[in-house]
Formats: sequence, structure tokens, C-alpha cells
Amino acid sequence: MTCSFCGLGPPRRERFMAGMQEYAICDGCTRLMTSLIRGEPPPAEVVTRPGVDARLEGADEGQLRRRFAQIVCRFCGRGRAELKPGGVAGPTPETFICPDCIVQAQAELLIS
Repeated sequence: MTCSFCGLGPPRRERFMAGMQEYAICDGCTRLMTSLIRGEPPPAEVVTRPGVDARLEGADEGQLRRRFAQIVCRFCGRGRAELKPGGVAGPTPETFICPDCIVQAQAELLIS
């Protein structure tokens, strides 16, 4: 198993919370995301890096907003309309975890 957010797996990461399909989050990313939600959670944004998601290369802001509006949390399956503000998108917009699932991962992975 590898983390959908950082790409690391054993032996560098040992504890994971599984999501839907092949998605998972490791204890390290959960710690990082927990620190983000302890303050005012920033809105999840689409961040692209060259070569990460070629489907987003050259997309205008309207296309990115429409695509992002369709994203669901890969851990609970709820859509953006059902979620409170915040959450974190991973290396591709489809790799998204909502604030509630970050809290659940924190509890499951025993992170304080």
C-alpha cells in the first residue's frame, strides 16, 4: 500500500487508512493535514505540477472550477456540495480528502 498524497509506502510509512478503491492516506500526511485543519482550513484548491496530470495542462480557470466541483472525497464518497469548506487535494484533483475524513484518519492512526 502507498499513500495517495505523498506516494510513500513501507518501510518509510507503516500506518495507513484505506479509502475507496486504491486510495489511502499515511500517518505522515495525516499529521500534516491535521495541522492544516487545526487553524482556519483553507479552501481545497487545484494545484498542478508539470507532468502530474496532463488533462489539466492548458485548462482555463472555468474548466478547472467545473472539474473540481465534481470531485468527491475518496474516503467517504461525499461530494463537494455535501461537505463543509476545506479539505486537501493531492497530486491530482481526484485525490481529495474532506476535513471530516482527516479527523477520522487522525483518530484511526492515533495521531494527536
